[in-house]
Amino acid sequence: MDHKGREEIPYINETIIREHRRRQKRSLISLVVSAILFGCVSGCCFLLILRLPAAEAEKTQTEEPTVREEETESAERETQERERTDSILDGYEAVKDSFVRIRTVYGSGDWLIAEPSVDSVAETFGVVVAVDEDWYYILTSADTIDSAETIYVSIGTDEIEAEEAFRDQVENISLLVVGTDELPDGTALPVIDMGSTEELKAGDTVIAAGSPYSHFGSVNYGHLVYRYQQETYDGSLLLLCTDMPADPLGDGVLLNQEGELIGWMLKRTGSQEVHMITAAAMDDINGIIDRMIAGEPFAFLGIGGEQISAEAAEEFEIPKGMYLTMVADDSPAKASGIQPGDIVLSLDGTAVENSSQLWQYLQSCEIGDNVTVQLMRMVQDTYEPMEIEVMLGER
Repeated sequence: MDHKGREEIPYINETIIREHRRRQKRSLISLVVSAILFGCVSGCCFLLILRLPAAEAEKTQTEEPTVREEETESAERETQERERTDSILDGYEAVKDSFVRIRTVYGSGDWLIAEPSVDSVAETFGVVVAVDEDWYYILTSADTIDSAETIYVSIGTDEIEAEEAFRDQVENISLLVVGTDELPDGTALPVIDMGSTEELKAGDTVIAAGSPYSHFGSVNYGHLVYRYQQETYDGSLLLLCTDMPADPLGDGVLLNQEGELIGWMLKRTGSQEVHMITAAAMDDINGIIDRMIAGEPFAFLGIGGEQISAEAAEEFEIPKGMYLTMVADDSPAKASGIQPGDIVLSLDGTAVENSSQLWQYLQSCEIGDNVTVQLMRMVQDTYEPMEIEVMLGER
């Protein structure tokens, strides 16, 4: 036993020594590998730290041109938009001197003082539409000068008193006159040109001028959206509807891009308020203005309606004529007893079946003329003929 034990002790010692050395080698190798890896990672981090400022600088250099390019492009777009707007408004700029400021003074008179007391002052626009040796003729909105004590036209720094020559209450047009000899020496008011709407179509650019947004000189531009014919008292009007928002207190006109007057702005169509700027085509009201300038205002009956076609007359067993849908308040027609629902057949024997024929007939009449209106009226489910005498008034 002792012999065996002594023989095994060197063997055991040798085994332990070899195993310890192997562990030392593995630890040394691991340490070297770890040191190498740590060195690589540290080097990469160091390089990354050194690279970041350069990358940031490069990024900044890259972004700065992009920002500058965007700012340049934005400035170019703004410049192009301004140039486009200026180009569109060139027509207005060419004729803006034809627009004058109208100042109306409201007050109450007193026999004991020379001048009436001033309660309020209002402003609106006027546009010069004609001139002769004695007078400048200026159109403005009739309702803006109602009950005015005095009406002034501002020309430069001067104010000249104007007079209302005629008024067309139906289309809300007032014709003012200012003496040519009352203007300051060397001053002349350019007359605006009238334009046609025959070739005007949806999408065309139009300009609102005058006082469309309650302030004299306010101006806007937009597009014609659609056009339609609307029956009105004693005739019909072509209405021009735009995409420009309307001001309930605004007044003005529509111009085409050449600066020609093509429309008279409306505040209402029928009983509805106008929310987008809508104008009556000047083609339909130039005749009224010409007669006002000539001192021959239109006679007024005060009815409006639609034509009954032959097919409708046969189908519904009603007379063929002009079916009245409206009769104006305070009109000669209403005062004489004509009612909505009546069917007008003729005036003094001249057939009148639509608003166009009615308009043509009234152009041959004078204010104060007595006209016999032949019509049919529903009485106990049957249309009966009637004749009503009407004395024509003034529009």
